[in-house]
Formats: sequence, structure tokens, C-alpha cells
Amino acid sequence: MRAKILSFSLLFALLFALLVPSAGAAYPGAPAVRATSALFLNIDSGAVLLSQNTDAEIDPGSLVKLMTGLLVVENVKDLEGTVTVSETAIQGLDGLTTSSLQPGEEMTARDLLCCALIYSSADACNALAEHSAGSIDQFVKMMNEKAKALGMEHTVFVNTHGGPAEGQVSTVDDLQKLALYVLQNKTLTNICDTSYKTILPTNKNDKKRYYYNKNYSIISAENRKVDAYYNKYATGLMASDSKEQGYSLITKVAKGDLNMLLIIVGGERIADKEGITSYLDAKALSEWCFNNFQYSSLIKEKEPVAEVGVKLSSTVDKMTVVSGSDFGGIIPIGITADQMERRVEVEDPLRAPLTKGEEVGRLIFSYDGVDYGSVSLVSQHDANVSWLLVVFDVIITFFKSPLFLFILVIVLVLSILYFFFFVRHNRRLRKKRSQKIQYLKKHRR
Repeated sequence: MRAKILSFSLLFALLFALLVPSAGAAYPGAPAVRATSALFLNIDSGAVLLSQNTDAEIDPGSLVKLMTGLLVVENVKDLEGTVTVSETAIQGLDGLTTSSLQPGEEMTARDLLCCALIYSSADACNALAEHSAGSIDQFVKMMNEKAKALGMEHTVFVNTHGGPAEGQVSTVDDLQKLALYVLQNKTLTNICDTSYKTILPTNKNDKKRYYYNKNYSIISAENRKVDAYYNKYATGLMASDSKEQGYSLITKVAKGDLNMLLIIVGGERIADKEGITSYLDAKALSEWCFNNFQYSSLIKEKEPVAEVGVKLSSTVDKMTVVSGSDFGGIIPIGITADQMERRVEVEDPLRAPLTKGEEVGRLIFSYDGVDYGSVSLVSQHDANVSWLLVVFDVIITFFKSPLFLFILVIVLVLSILYFFFFVRHNRRLRKKRSQKIQYLKKHRR
């Protein structure tokens, strides 16, 4: 049941994300983010605490590997099966992080996923792509098809690993859709949240490979931990640290029942000072969030919300609208659910026919003028239509419509013109007739 509720929350956040403003929005008191784009989103309600240039075109860098990992998990039936590395899988990767895979080297798909998602290995991405789709080009095609299916309208993938490539672009809005979808895949998120992994020797390498996660937010081991970067609230997903492409991070941060998605793209590395801003700002945002906000259940499924009128129905003239689902989300600490303001957005009266459970509007929760999320409102029961009332309504609506007024004005104008010209014409006829009569009289004399 918990998994179903979480999946619904992720889906809701994904849909809600389509309505999120894209530029320069942040809750009062939110720490500044030193990056090209950023988004801080409550997974359960879709409430956005920070939105910064989320529709701006960006280079996704190694964040591309999330899509690679997703497609591998979805298309490779047996992750314990053996993958054989080809010559083409290791070509053209100069300057990128690799696991130094060798042609003919054999490794399980799961271990290659760990290389790709934990250590950010480009050669592991290519090997998995060939194993999954037959070729790297075909796999990239699959990546773009999946992006389209997820609604990532401004994303184009060119390679499997996110290395610099002309034409490879995305936006934070699009990466958010990918991340919310990935969070529903337990296999993938477990790998992304692994801070340390040992890869056993293979047929081409007699030594173990020891990998720490490239995402410093989740590294807590004393010999690798960077105190300024380590975020005790963070789990997964992916980091991209590159001087050329910028320093970026997608991570889930959670405390208790409060689940947040944080995306920072295009951070900086401040030499001899603070360090990498994406990690620093992510930590600051997390601490600010959990110091100021809490999760709260706001309404139960089928809870009555309002009574509205119904027109054109043969059975009812009023309808109670109810909550379409259980709903909870982020609210300020110190505020209870009862103190949240409720704003009903529903047409009144509703128009029959209506079926039980049909969505008719939304209930928006806010506090002090700030919206914190919304839930669908549905009809409590059926409302059958009266076709006789429909006919009358069509007639009345027509007579009240701008079209009718327009036609009426045209008719009036034409009538006035007709009357004017008719009178004028008749006057002329009378005048001519009078002149003719006078002429005849004159000539008879």
C-alpha cells in the first residue's frame, strides 16, 4: 500500500510539474542558488519551494546516465546475466571517466550499472547500450523515444554517457520529469544511492575495482567524506561534476514523511574558497526546508468539500463535491492542517450529465497567500441529464449569446436602412407622380 501511495504521489508531482512557473520563483527566506537553473519540489504535493530558470536550455552532462540506467533496467530482463564488452564500446571516450573496460571483458549487467551510475563510467554506459539495443545508435534512439514518452519536450540525447556533444540539450523541467519517473524504480534508485561498491575481478582484470559514488552529497565514509558537501538528508540520484559542463546534481532529500526533489544545474567551483556550489547550495536548501516545513495529511479521499448547483439534470439540482484522493504535502512548521486556507475552484452550477467520481474542479491549499498544493474534486454521485432542459438551455443560451446580439444588430441596421431607403423612394415616387399630374393638368388647359 505504501508503494502505491508513493507511486501516486510521484505521478501527481509529475503532472503538477507541468503547471509550475519556470523562472525566478522562490519562497521567502530560501537560500540563494549559485547555478544556471534549479528546482526544489515537494514530491507528494507538487509544491515548489524554488524555481530558477527551469525552462532554460542546459547541458545535462552526466545526468544523462539516469536515462541510460532507466532503459537498461526496463529492457534487460536478467541483470545478473553476462555482458561482453566490445571494441566500439570503449572508443571515443578520451577525457571522460571510465572503468578501463577491455574488449572481450565480461561483467554482469548489474555490475556495469554500478560502474555507470556510481562511478559515472562512460564505457560501462556504452557496453550496456549495445547489450540492450544491439548498437549505441539504436540505444540513443530509444533514449529520445523514452524522453518523448515522458513529456521531455526540450531534451535531445546524442550519447549514452553525457559527455560533451553538440546538440545534446535538456532543461530542468525535463530532468524533473525523468527524476520523478526514476524514483518509482526501486532497482535503479538503490544503485544510485549506493555510496561504495566493490567490483570483483573479471576475465580481463584480475584486480578488484573500488568505487565511491561521484555524488558527494551521500558520501559519509570518513576517508572520503567532505563535510561541507555531505547532506544527511540526501539519497541518490546523480551528480555531474565537470569544469566544462558545470557542476550539477539531482537528489532526493527527505526527513520523516517530507520528500523533496532537488535539481541544481550549472553550479560553480569556487577555487580556494568554498568549493562546489551545487553541493553547498543543496545542503543549505535542505536544512532550510526541514527547519521551516513539515509534511501533513490535508484531506482524506471522499471527504465532502462543497455543495454546488447542477443544471440540466432530471434527478438533482445540487451536488456535493468531494476529495478525489487522500492528499498530503508540505506546510509551514507550527501550522496545522486545520489552519490551512482552502480555495475551491469549481464551476457553479455544474452541468449534467455527471458520473460519480468525475473530476469537476480542484481544492487548493494555501497559507498566508502562498499555495502549497491542490487535490482534485469529484462528483459524489451521478446526475442524469434532461434532454428537454438541454433544448431549452440551447435556445436560451443562443438568445443570450453574442452571436444573437450581433444578428439582432444587423437586422436592426438593415431594417433602419430599408425603412430609410423605402421612405425616400416613396417620396420620390410621390413627387414624380405629383409632377406628372401637374404636367397633364397644365397641358389639358
